[in-house]
This record gives sequence, C-alpha cells and structure tokens, in this order.
Amino acid sequence: GIVGWMIWGLFGRGAKWTYLLAVIADVAVLISSGLILSGLWTPGDDQESGAWVMRAVVSAAAAAGVLLIMLLPRTRCHFNTESL
Repeated sequence: GIVGWMIWGLFGRGAKWTYLLAVIADVAVLISSGLILSGLWTPGDDQESGAWVMRAVVSAAAAAGVLLIMLLPRTRCHFNTESL
C-alpha cells in the first residue's frame, strides 16, 4: 500500500517513468482482456466463463478509456519532469 501511495504521488507530480509504468500496465490489461475475449485464455472454471467475458469487456473498455486519456497531448505534457 505504501509503495502504491508513493508511486501515485510521483504520478501526480509528473514523473515520466510513472507515465510509462501506467501505459505499460494499461496495455497489459488490454492484451489480457483481448486473450480472454478471443478464447485463447480462460482463467477459472468453465462454469464462470460468462462472468470472465463480462469482466474482460468492462476491463477492456476502462483500459481503452484510460489509454486514450494518457495519449492526449495535454496529458503527455504534464509528464515532462525527471522526478526521482
């Protein structure tokens, strides 16, 4: 929890490496959601496959929205410092 709080604080101050960390995590969510939706990966039991598909759709939509915001020019300009 403390490490997450420190990273979030640096993200808010515009540390460039936290921007890259957030983009990498967001892309990882998109890839895993895509694997679930394509049927290449099914975590959990087969009985809950419908629940996993719904979670994948919601996660993919949220990740796409975050990635869109992160790629906006104004957002990228905020992350121009080399803080810590």
